[in-house]
Amino acid sequence: MNLARAAGMTWCGCKRGRKVSQCTERRAHVRAVRSMASAVALAVLAGVVWGCRERGPVQPAPSAPDRLQWHTGDSFTFDTWSLDQDGFRLPATRSLSIRRVLQTGTAVQGFGGVTVMLDSIAIPGAPLRLDTLYFYVSKSGDLWQYGLVAALNLRYAPSSSPSAQWNLIAALSLGVNGIWTAGQADTVSNVVGELFDESTYFNAVLDGSSLLFKTQRAELTGPIAFGYYLWLSVSPPLFARIVEPSSTLANGIDRLLSAAQATN
Repeated sequence: MNLARAAGMTWCGCKRGRKVSQCTERRAHVRAVRSMASAVALAVLAGVVWGCRERGPVQPAPSAPDRLQWHTGDSFTFDTWSLDQDGFRLPATRSLSIRRVLQTGTAVQGFGGVTVMLDSIAIPGAPLRLDTLYFYVSKSGDLWQYGLVAALNLRYAPSSSPSAQWNLIAALSLGVNGIWTAGQADTVSNVVGELFDESTYFNAVLDGSSLLFKTQRAELTGPIAFGYYLWLSVSPPLFARIVEPSSTLANGIDRLLSAAQATN
């Protein structure tokens, strides 16, 4: 049985027995009500859209810049060579050197949040180098190292060694081609730093898996006997390559990251 007919209704919604004109009028009234409802809905929607335009596009909250961050127990293993006076690697000196994070969040010479690392370099035919290194990362992401300039001068130009101080070794916040003063090489000369983006990629084993990562190069230069080149990755936080050029007094070294172990 047709339920509409059982309820006494026709397809147009009019009860049986009404005149056609009455049914037509009813249909016209329904259409008018529906048209009015549609107009109201469109007006409301237009108001919402206009309101969004008035406020402008929603901008995402700014994200914090990437910053170098290490954890106690992190370690870095480098293939290491001694350099001749022309800057070429001496194949017979190839060896491994290790840099390990001993402590984080300590205070050193007026800087808080300092990371302490133990650096050991054993090159055949050269004295064992065992150094404690101190790194600080500023809120803007710049990397500082305590006593680097003094240590390099002592090693390659001992007659002009300044006292140890905090040295800005990678002013990452300045961006590519940024130039800064890293410290004093002697009583009259400064060490100048510059940042390069060479789109240089390195490959190393990180936590057991091979990883290809991009780096930036920070270069420190000063008097004739001074130089220091660092290829650095912020994320992951890796020293990809470290070069100390030779001087007339001592052979330099070239260290290339081969593996890293992160504890967190």
